[in-house]
Amino acid sequence: MKSFILSVLLLGACCAQAVDPAKTLQDEFTRLHEMVQNLKPEFEVGGYLKGKRYGDVELLWNTNFEEDGTDVIRIYHEHKDGTPDFSISFHRSHYIVDGYTVIRRFVGPMQYGWRNDTVDILTGRYLGTQGVMTPEASSRDLQILKEWQITLFE
Repeated sequence: MKSFILSVLLLGACCAQAVDPAKTLQDEFTRLHEMVQNLKPEFEVGGYLKGKRYGDVELLWNTNFEEDGTDVIRIYHEHKDGTPDFSISFHRSHYIVDGYTVIRRFVGPMQYGWRNDTVDILTGRYLGTQGVMTPEASSRDLQILKEWQITLFE
């Protein structure tokens, strides 16, 4: 009986750890999108992105989906040591995957990222990933992921 109860508890713990990438991406994007709707920007970047600083992290956004078909929300951390800067970038667009309106999230060093994940907004279907999650992040980058409640998928 004890082993049965232990098995049920372990199974429950394993199942609780399972992550639905599509729901996770949609939830993260929605949370951040709602957040930036109520923010007053402190600065602009190139006349395109609005921004607000949170210590050593910048939250950047352009939410023009209704006008031009795209939204961008980026959490950005500049590295002062010459290594590539770190970012988490969300794009909502109907231009990324032909025939779909998607949310795509890039995570990793600026410009190329380690990995991107994509979900179809209308159906909630996870469309897949490119790249690999690598542990090359600094301890500060990993802390940023945790602080901003960004889930990495395996």
